[in-house]
Amino acid sequence: MTKNIMKMKGGIFRSFTAAFFAGGCNVILIFFPLPKLVNLVLTYLVIVLLELRIAFPFQNISTYAKALGVLYLLSFGIGGGMKWIYDNFQWANKYGRNIIWLLGGVYFIALCIGKICVLVKVERMEKAKLRRVTCEVNGKILECTALLDTGNSLFDPVSMKPVSILERSELKKYSIYIKKEQYRVIPYHSLGTKQGVLEAFVADKVVITPMEDEAKSNCIEREKVIVGIYEGKLSQDERYQMILHPDL
Repeated sequence: MTKNIMKMKGGIFRSFTAAFFAGGCNVILIFFPLPKLVNLVLTYLVIVLLELRIAFPFQNISTYAKALGVLYLLSFGIGGGMKWIYDNFQWANKYGRNIIWLLGGVYFIALCIGKICVLVKVERMEKAKLRRVTCEVNGKILECTALLDTGNSLFDPVSMKPVSILERSELKKYSIYIKKEQYRVIPYHSLGTKQGVLEAFVADKVVITPMEDEAKSNCIEREKVIVGIYEGKLSQDERYQMILHPDL
């Protein structure tokens, strides 16, 4: 609730970790009591601030101070409301804790199901964008998995042809060397880089096939395709090694 009100970033895992941390610290203080003043400072300031730090990525001090105020308002409001219900309704006094556990369990299960659904949806969307690519360069064949990126708007300024991106490691893997007449230099703009230059080459032929098409009956062939060379890894999990331009 604090995260939603403050519009702060932080996933479900961080929230639950923070809650377990705060609960565990308070249990320790119950079994190993300290002087009253120290106990108050630890319980209502130090532990809560650490809880907020665990729950949310680094923020400035003023943001944490506001979050602390919101957290206390919510805590006292919910606690006071629950106490009023316990004092005025006999059924709540008898079954209240069981109802709270039940609602908490349902909420947790709903969060987990929602998270799983999002992950499955993202997984399906990414799989739908994956393609099997065969690239022919100087008589050698390079095979890799590519991601069809609709946000790729890179073009060769001279020929105005679309530019796809390939990891340099794939060229080394298949021992492919670029001839001088195939070499290109592509200027580009990107987030964090006002102006950069990308090495590229002209592939003799590129064959693009959907991943689920085992018979390769729906393949697309393009000749003289411009391919940019990327020095690092395009995918953290190495699911794909190339980014295809949507115009291909």
